[in-house]
Amino acid sequence: PRGRALFFAKAVMDNPTETELPPLKPFSTATVKLKATFNRNILTYVEDTRLGAQVQVAFGDNEITAEKNLSIQLLGRNSIDWSKGDMLACFITHKDPDVQAFARQALKTAGDLTIQSDLDSNLYKALTLFDAMQSLGLYYVPDPKQPFNFSELAKGGKIDYVQFPRETLVRSSGDCDDLSVLYASLLEAAGMSALLVTSPGHIFTAFKLEKGKQAIDALGLSSDLVFQYRGEYYAPVETALLGSPFISAWRVAANTISKYGKENKIGYIDLREAWTTYQTVALPPTEREMPLPKASVLGVLLKRELDALNLRQVEKRLAIFKRWLDREPKNVSLLTMLARSYAEVGIFDQAEEYGERARAIQPDSADVNQMLGNLAYMQNDYARALRLYEKADKIAHTAAIQLNMALAHLKSGQLMASRKAFEEAKKLDPKVVGDYPELSSCCNREEGR
Repeated sequence: PRGRALFFAKAVMDNPTETELPPLKPFSTATVKLKATFNRNILTYVEDTRLGAQVQVAFGDNEITAEKNLSIQLLGRNSIDWSKGDMLACFITHKDPDVQAFARQALKTAGDLTIQSDLDSNLYKALTLFDAMQSLGLYYVPDPKQPFNFSELAKGGKIDYVQFPRETLVRSSGDCDDLSVLYASLLEAAGMSALLVTSPGHIFTAFKLEKGKQAIDALGLSSDLVFQYRGEYYAPVETALLGSPFISAWRVAANTISKYGKENKIGYIDLREAWTTYQTVALPPTEREMPLPKASVLGVLLKRELDALNLRQVEKRLAIFKRWLDREPKNVSLLTMLARSYAEVGIFDQAEEYGERARAIQPDSADVNQMLGNLAYMQNDYARALRLYEKADKIAHTAAIQLNMALAHLKSGQLMASRKAFEEAKKLDPKVVGDYPELSSCCNREEGR
């Protein structure tokens, strides 16, 4: 006869949940996955916890024929199994009052600044929210215990930890999945359609452009900065590059899609599809005061970003220096300045060209090697950045170079090396490290979460 199994964990359930059992022949066995309907108490468990539970089984009539008490392992609310990537949709808490307040304040601040902009509406919102995150000093830091690697984690068997957006805002840091979740939540809170994009070892965010390809054509930007998903144009953003200009984060993400798209190694987590299975979590209210965008900082960042996005304006501004370089082709200061200028607006191919020309003239210049290290750093190539910083450090042992090494080590997840370089920078010039409180905080805390 058919039967039923009742599962009940008193600490996190209001009533037992019933699962229908298949007919069984005498003395046979079957493995059945039991259903469980949890109450909101489950969201109070931050750490993995063992709980008591009870399973009752009945066949035929309604009398219980077997009963067993057992101990179950409840994973903390921040846990995720990346073999079910769509599960990440649970963490996109765009309806969280704290997330909505942050997004509203950012967009209101941008509106109050009355900055003239003809940008695509969604592009301007996305840029504003990215800079609002930067205004808090939010920064990327890899998980020292389990650095995010989508390719490996998606194979299953490993449980990862993802911060909810409000947690990332309070902690002012996170790894690539934490920052992507926060940015996607803010985009959705602002009424935009967001996607999560996966590539080998990485994850980042993309948003739908209101005017499609026209949005970038109007700025004179390359069409490879956008991609099509189900007939709509999306712009990708590398949130691990918080601290860099928005255009740089945009270009690096687009380059990742271009590189791995040819190998069919780009994946998409469509939030609207994912939400049909994994609904957004409604977190319990918090009494902790949540940070909001810093208006004065956001205003400065937005003006810088709008200037950088207009490629025609950038070229117009740099034209006089290019004419000067035509007259003095071996002027290393000019070459370095042009390399930095193009890097600031994310045009890394031209930045690298001018940088390499400078190194060909002065291969043993600490400034030139440090500048090239910065270009590599801005493109997430931290191994190359460290090699160039180390070469510059052998030429001129300065606090600035040691500080750059500390940042590159940190981005690579090498916390001990980062601490060592940071302490050396502090010893060489205590004033320099004062501008990096987030690095100081990270280097001084214990490994782990």
